[in-house]
Amino acid sequence: SGIQDVNQGEFDFERLADELEGTVKSFSTQQQKVLERNLESVYEGMHQVWVSLDGAVNSSDQLEGAASSTQQRLSQLQKSPDYESMIKGIALEVASLSQAIQKHKEDAKVVRKVCSLQIEQLRERVQVAEQAVKTDYLTKLHNRASLDFLLNAAISRTTLGEDACLAILDMDRFKSINDNYGHLAGDAALSEFANRLTEIFGKSPSQVARIGGDEFAVIFKGNTVLCQAKLERLNSVLAEKPLKYGPHDIKLSASYGFVALHAGHTVESAFKEADSAMYQHKRAA
Repeated sequence: SGIQDVNQGEFDFERLADELEGTVKSFSTQQQKVLERNLESVYEGMHQVWVSLDGAVNSSDQLEGAASSTQQRLSQLQKSPDYESMIKGIALEVASLSQAIQKHKEDAKVVRKVCSLQIEQLRERVQVAEQAVKTDYLTKLHNRASLDFLLNAAISRTTLGEDACLAILDMDRFKSINDNYGHLAGDAALSEFANRLTEIFGKSPSQVARIGGDEFAVIFKGNTVLCQAKLERLNSVLAEKPLKYGPHDIKLSASYGFVALHAGHTVESAFKEADSAMYQHKRAA
């Protein structure tokens, strides 16, 4: 019987590991698809600009060809039988060349306009692609890669005397929301939590991020007293305004930990300290 219990425990652990791996792969696939769509859009924009520039080169080649042909015909006019024929021929060539020049100017104007528009669209596509790289696809907050960059900058600014804190938050009972109401309810809970977190801390000067699963982080521009007050306010607001999901009122809350940043921190050490404080808070709850 003891052997069966152990085997059953091992089976449950493996199944849990498989589910976790599937969740990570699903997240990675979704994020990858977002990046691929944005990169395809950028490549398409680059191709369109290249086509327009190619058209400008062709237009210039046509003008050069017209000028060369005119020059050849003007040379032939030297053999005209009379003065009037030469003057008439020169007038025709001047008119022909003027027409070619005018057409080139019009073509160039159109190409410039098209290129300007396409380059602006391309710039927007690049910005969207850059945003996708540093944004969490569900909550639209910063992702972990973006937060690491911002945290490193915040640590550097503490040498100038700026107060800053790193707070780590973990949603309470998130697994039960998924189990009882489904994964769409879980997504709604994550989005609602992200919105409340942004309302409390603001988009600027503090930075709010989802760093994975039901774990969030905030780089707060201020001291630990103000940081703790805002974190307590967050749980008060979540308690007052539960998530409306169909006929259900789902109560949300979070465990949290925070650390005052200083010049001696690295990104890794700051995360470790704040994460440790968060787990102490969770165990004490």
